[in-house]
Amino acid sequence: ISNQIGNIARVNALTFINAGTIATQGIYADSIIQTTATTSTFNEFLDTTGVGGIVLTGGAFSFGGGIHTQNGGGVVIANTGAMTAISSVDTTTSGSFVQSGAGSISWQGTIVTRNKDITFAGDLTLIDSLSLSTGNSGAGNIVLSGLVDGLYPLSMTLGIGDLTLTGALGSITPLADVTIYSVRNVIANDISSLSVTQVGGFGTGNYLGDITTTGPLGINLVSTYLDFAGAPNLLKTTGGNIVVNSIYSAINTNINPVVIELNNGLNGTLFVGSSNIGYFACPTVSAQLLGAVRSNVPCSVKYNGTVFVPQDCPTPLID
Repeated sequence: ISNQIGNIARVNALTFINAGTIATQGIYADSIIQTTATTSTFNEFLDTTGVGGIVLTGGAFSFGGGIHTQNGGGVVIANTGAMTAISSVDTTTSGSFVQSGAGSISWQGTIVTRNKDITFAGDLTLIDSLSLSTGNSGAGNIVLSGLVDGLYPLSMTLGIGDLTLTGALGSITPLADVTIYSVRNVIANDISSLSVTQVGGFGTGNYLGDITTTGPLGINLVSTYLDFAGAPNLLKTTGGNIVVNSIYSAINTNINPVVIELNNGLNGTLFVGSSNIGYFACPTVSAQLLGAVRSNVPCSVKYNGTVFVPQDCPTPLID
């Protein structure tokens, strides 16, 4: 299709049925449905105003323009092949955004919903920066079930929603800066990136795997509760500070050990803050004075190759 559809008068429900190859320009419609196709290339924007939104099922998908829905319509893409953003794709939807297929995703741009969920089921590769937002105060959740890789920044804003990162971030190719803005609860596994920042959270930050950073911003986690329940957790930075701060309650290491490793030169500083010093807590502690760190489980801190055993720490883990 060489011309835009509905640019003069918006069409009603537009449906592609049992197609081999689809290639379109911009589409204005009440809804856009694709039942099956081997290859689908949407070179320009997709814009709908009906509650049916955009529902696409097929093999490989390529998107070259924005994706916009109104009046409660969502976006559902079930891809068995690769799903690719040819250029930066800015998506705004008044419903949920759901990628549900088993195919891989190469994506860039922004996805913004109106208090609705954002879900990616497949492995996600960043080919430029990606921003995901369910709103600054809404209840939408973000779920990334697959691996996330790529040399670019990833930011996530959830209001009072929950963030679930089932797959590792940066396990193949470390990400750039990973930033979590407003959020309730976080569940995350291994993260490898330039930096990891959780600006605020009024629930629990559950960090179940290792966090390794190489950039100047280091690791900065702030939440009402922080729970490190891995076996063990490694918090390691080679370029910045480590700031771990639970605002109102204990930083809980459960029964598993936590290892903190600073390898960022003479200026490296560990900050651990909590109102309850019975677990893993202290005020501001310089890297040379890590003996002031407290823990009720086996732990140790390595700074530029030297092991520091915090007080009340039963057995060092690094030697």
